[in-house]
Amino acid sequence: MRRGLRSADLAWLWIGLLTAAVLCALSFNTPFVKDPEATYAIDVRSVLRGNWLLAQSLGHKPPLFAWLAALFSMPRGAVTEVTARMPGVMAGGILAALLFAFTSAHLGRRAAIMTWLALITMGGFVTNFVTVQVDPLLVLCIYAALVALYPIVVEGAWHRRDAVAAGVALGAGMLSKGPIGLMIVVLSTAGWMLAMRRDWRRLPCRTLALVMVIASLIAVAWYVAGYSSGGLRFALAAYDENLGHFLPGTMGGTGEAARPFYFIAARLLGASVPIVAFAPAAVIAMRRESNRARREFLVYATMPLWVVLIVFSLASSKREVYILPAIPALAILVGNCLERILQRRLASRAALVVSNAALAVMLAAAMSMAVGVAVFSASAATQMMMLGASLKLHPTDRLIFDLVLDTARSGALYGFALSAAGAAALIASGMYGRRGWAEVAGVLWFAMLTTMLWAGGLRPALARVRTQKYFLSEVARRLPADEPVYVLKEPDIEAEFYLDRKLPILSGAVLKDQDRPIYVLMASTDTPPHPSGPLRVILASDQRAGRPSLTLARIDPPDTDSAAPPAAVGGSPQPGS
Repeated sequence: MRRGLRSADLAWLWIGLLTAAVLCALSFNTPFVKDPEATYAIDVRSVLRGNWLLAQSLGHKPPLFAWLAALFSMPRGAVTEVTARMPGVMAGGILAALLFAFTSAHLGRRAAIMTWLALITMGGFVTNFVTVQVDPLLVLCIYAALVALYPIVVEGAWHRRDAVAAGVALGAGMLSKGPIGLMIVVLSTAGWMLAMRRDWRRLPCRTLALVMVIASLIAVAWYVAGYSSGGLRFALAAYDENLGHFLPGTMGGTGEAARPFYFIAARLLGASVPIVAFAPAAVIAMRRESNRARREFLVYATMPLWVVLIVFSLASSKREVYILPAIPALAILVGNCLERILQRRLASRAALVVSNAALAVMLAAAMSMAVGVAVFSASAATQMMMLGASLKLHPTDRLIFDLVLDTARSGALYGFALSAAGAAALIASGMYGRRGWAEVAGVLWFAMLTTMLWAGGLRPALARVRTQKYFLSEVARRLPADEPVYVLKEPDIEAEFYLDRKLPILSGAVLKDQDRPIYVLMASTDTPPHPSGPLRVILASDQRAGRPSLTLARIDPPDTDSAAPPAAVGGSPQPGS
């Protein structure tokens, strides 16, 4: 890392600030949808109100994310979508700066710039680092530990502060998402030793032991405090969140989120489109690299990619967010390949052929999008919507499909078509004139264009269409402050965040002992179990695409005059309806 900072001067700082600024801009105007983000935000609110040890979701996740988000929320005195996303935004900026400095030290300034550009053109990086979740902090800690361990494991020239930095990074990782970060780092370094055929006896065991001691002291303090406060419930939750998600159900695993073996690879492919087209050429270029020091660095820096693909593909539970530690490694791999194309230094004939094929794919994709948007018509939109209905897509995929068609039909994508045509022209001129700078510029232009279209346009629009935030703000205005509000069947975490109150599930016992009006927040298609008195609709939301509309209803006691007219139905207009 010291070499990286010296070689890159202060460029790494500007890279980090620019990345954080882009992520911060994308974190605005995107409300929470459904439960995941709201769950973490409620934990942050709990911490902000003084529960610094164990937040509401007891023991499910270590507290580092909630602590940092609470610090960002303190100036306003309240948790918002933006303040809850700030730890991920800051982690993204620091990670970009770290990768730039590290890559610049070992591959050169141009490769570092290409790595950074590849990183920020991957939709999986941009969208996940502006999502309220613990994984961005985990990824930052993993790569900070790998950077600190590089002189210890690879170079054999290190100082004690390298061990301290690695231990602190691993300890912070365990306070972010448990020991999974430690596992990825250990497997990555062990994989590098095997790949490079290094003698294990040359490792400084005492130094590595110091790293583990520091990491354990940082993490164990919270786990011991959590167990002393939460007892067996805390221990079981910690088990489920760690080993339970990896072991098969027959061996004590949770058995949730079971998906096909290829799920992780498919999600990683989708999260890095279209720049991932250069991954095959990048792998070939890494294997054929003649400079030993450069090859050693590439294998070391990209080892988390292979660990994630293997380990999480074998795990019993597979979630899309599990791919996140692989994205920076993939960016380094692709960045090196783009730098070689830029300098016309792809010495391997196989790498040259595969990279030309990737350029052809990018050229075809850019031209197809440019022409497709330019000739798009209302009749074509109608026909494609009918096609989408016949394919029986998942509701969310169908919603995205319709959003793209509506946006294209409105003419809002004409600027995108013109930019895609410009990217295609650059790629074509580079391929024809054998100009590497034009090829790389066109590829990065098109990749940035598609990523920002999704992250800055379609994703926020999708959130505004699906969220109940605007309806819930009207519900909060109408509800009496001292009256409990119930839900049916299962908790509604999104509603709990925006209403800032716990919403218990309505039971028959509550209805049986009813002596005053009961307020219920429910889907428009549901009915309470055997209401004892008349049910009156107070407020109803507009239909949310892909989700049932919500209704705020009141169940009056049995002696209430059933002939009384119900309250007015209707809510405030909701953006995206």
